[in-house]
Amino acid sequence: MLFSASVLLAMEILITIHSCTDRGDTVNDTPLINILAVDDRPENLLALENLLEAPGRALFKAASGNEALGMLMEHEFALVLLDVQMPE
Repeated sequence: MLFSASVLLAMEILITIHSCTDRGDTVNDTPLINILAVDDRPENLLALENLLEAPGRALFKAASGNEALGMLMEHEFALVLLDVQMPE
């Protein structure tokens, strides 16, 4: 299976995030870490979602840079995974 650069980067970062969040630590049932995944290919966003979803994490997905900028204006993110070869 061929993965994009953003999926491969997520795999490398996953170990660090895992050690921080898989204990299930939350504050008032609110996830501790917000993660933003940005990719124009739905299959890559689905792969990232499957890799990164866990207790203590909230995954936000954007299909374009403009959509990601809108989310960045509304939320704080501990990690942003960005496909740098998007058409828009």
